[in-house]
Amino acid sequence: MDLPVKIVGTGAGFDYSTLGPTHHGTEDIALMRALPNLIIYSPSDNLSASEIARKSSQEHGPAYIRLDRTGYPPIYKDSGEINMRAGFSVVKGGKDLCIIASGNMVYTALKVSEKLSEHSVDSGVIDLFKLKPINAEKLICAVKGLSHVVVLEEHCLSGGIGENIAALFLSQMEKFPRLKLLGIPDKYCAEYGGRDSLRKTCNLDAGSILSTILGWIKR
Repeated sequence: MDLPVKIVGTGAGFDYSTLGPTHHGTEDIALMRALPNLIIYSPSDNLSASEIARKSSQEHGPAYIRLDRTGYPPIYKDSGEINMRAGFSVVKGGKDLCIIASGNMVYTALKVSEKLSEHSVDSGVIDLFKLKPINAEKLICAVKGLSHVVVLEEHCLSGGIGENIAALFLSQMEKFPRLKLLGIPDKYCAEYGGRDSLRKTCNLDAGSILSTILGWIKR
């Protein structure tokens, strides 16, 4: 009925890692994306979560807000840095490559970007906090001219934001960059342990991501 119901989900990705595979929230974006008229948000820190709460409360129709129960490292210093109109913010500029990430993975993307600079790769980071609908026109403008784009998510690759962005680029860009999708493989992670441990199992820790990107751009 398109009512202004706001659904707040906690425990995104491997946030509830120590409680085992039954508590992994790694398919929620795919499930929610299939629902018509539903807006999906995934904040990257406490300040962006506050802005999303304010924005979503003013919007008509339903929304799903994807949160981490353990909180976030700070990404923004001021709410003015958060581009609510675009649905994403360019957290760091780069000339060679851009990492598009959401939620907790934005912080990881920034760490990887710093390491890439040590290998003479000038990489930027985009915080995509509005996952549906994606502002295709502005996102395409943000990556225009780049040779490589990486989409990083703590979510199953099947049905995740990477697939959505790939479809947008393919359908709306005449000349699109090489695209690498990094996320959880199309299988359940049956491991137990902390979040960092599970990310390493899926090659989503900063070291593994760095190695994957360097090997990819060299090829």
